[in-house]
Amino acid sequence: MARRLPLPLLPVACGAPPTEDAVITYARLADAASHGADHVYADAWASVYDRPAARLIDPTLDLTLPLDTLESRGWILPSPR
Repeated sequence: MARRLPLPLLPVACGAPPTEDAVITYARLADAASHGADHVYADAWASVYDRPAARLIDPTLDLTLPLDTLESRGWILPSPR
C-alpha cells in the first residue's frame, strides 16, 4: 500500500503557478525526504479568474520518472475549456 507523506505546499511567488521545473525538482526532493520512496505523485489543482478548480498534473504519473518520459505521457494536463 502506498504511503502518503504530508509535504508542505510548493511555494508560489506572487500568485504565479509554479514552473514545470519547480514541480519536478520538488518531486525529487520529496523522494529524497522520504528516504527513497518508490514513487511520487501529485494531486495539484488551481482556479484562475473565478473559474472552477481544475487538475494541473496527471495524478497517475510518477514524478520521479525521467522528464522525457513524463513529457511523452503528457503529465501537464490541458486547460479545461
